[in-house]
Amino acid sequence: MKLFMYNHIQHFRNTLSGLFVVFIYSGFIFFSCNCRKTNVTDAVFNNYDTVFQIDQVVFPDQEFINDAIEQSGNQYRLKQFFTKAEKGQLLTIGFIGGSITEGSQADSIQGRYSTQFCRLLEKTFPKSDFIEINAGAGGTNSRFACSRVQSDLLDAKPDLIVVDFSVNDHIWDSVLSAKTYESLLRKCLQKDDVPVLIIHFTVENGTDFNQKRNSIIANHYKLPVINYQTAVMNQIKAGKIKWESVGFDGIHPNTQGHFLAAYLLQRFLADACVRKDNTSSVKEVLPLPLYSDFYVDAEMLSVQNIDKINITTNAGWTIKKDNRQRYGFYSDSNGASITFKVDIKELTICYLRNSQSPCKAEILIDGKVVDTLSGNSPFTYINTEYLQIFECSVKTAKSLTLRNLSDKKVDIPFLLFVE
Repeated sequence: MKLFMYNHIQHFRNTLSGLFVVFIYSGFIFFSCNCRKTNVTDAVFNNYDTVFQIDQVVFPDQEFINDAIEQSGNQYRLKQFFTKAEKGQLLTIGFIGGSITEGSQADSIQGRYSTQFCRLLEKTFPKSDFIEINAGAGGTNSRFACSRVQSDLLDAKPDLIVVDFSVNDHIWDSVLSAKTYESLLRKCLQKDDVPVLIIHFTVENGTDFNQKRNSIIANHYKLPVINYQTAVMNQIKAGKIKWESVGFDGIHPNTQGHFLAAYLLQRFLADACVRKDNTSSVKEVLPLPLYSDFYVDAEMLSVQNIDKINITTNAGWTIKKDNRQRYGFYSDSNGASITFKVDIKELTICYLRNSQSPCKAEILIDGKVVDTLSGNSPFTYINTEYLQIFECSVKTAKSLTLRNLSDKKVDIPFLLFVE
């Protein structure tokens, strides 16, 4: 049996601190591989009750599993998934998140939690084959995800989606994160009967503000929540597991940590499949937003929507396209200026920064300076930053100007917007 995978051509490189990664976004490549070949955890893939040990904890450990299953959620969508799996259908499993989802600090693509989860599903549902769509992108948040989830994940028509922005969203504005995270979930849930699972990873060995907020949103939609952080931190506090056994740094799991995350996801599904809880399997109507659905139809400037952000003047900026036909802009000339005519509700600039080449650019709306894009960073490596320029309740025609204020390179790989 084979597991088929979509993967990024260029992976986002992880940073020493684990907070950010190099932002070099690219497309996907489709290839197949026999995922039963060599892997450091091959010995444990027998069945969902497989026995393995991490420090003093021998699995299956019911206390650990119970700690991880924060919310079971409504089971209706899962039951549809189980029916397909038990019939032996070809199923597509989608993942969207940051560097952990992309596979940061796993020893290989096969070692990341998404791939290991799909391999475990092969044992749970031996009649089925699974396609993995990994849309993890290091250093990105749910605002960025809202603008790419359709093209990068939903167009592949996944049968199940796993979402994780428990790490990167905590770095950004909390109100904006709540709105974009909820919009992302609503966008996924608009796909009829496709189950969505939430997985929470750890932040700086235990910071949980973001997880708590995201869990409130997930509960509003009656979604299952698997909290890797809670389960791991409880065992660490009890002296049963060492952080070094599952973590590479303060944030990213190592390969064994990736496997543990995969195991928790798969164990939840396997238990739910056996149980088939009819008490929580009534089809739910999508409720009104808890915070906002403003970003449900967020976009990213590309060949397909170039008419929505028109260049009116350009003096010294270079226009670029990635291999997915998405537009970006850069300039390394002091005084270089580019002006766009826009008629949209919201605009966010995604730009790159590092301490070695700190750039600076003015942002003008209708000729008035409204903000400054600063490339100053405490890190020597390149990392991604997001700057929201405006958010309006209705479409508003504006003139947007970017003006380079130094001879340092201002690199804007993406413009994110809501029409």
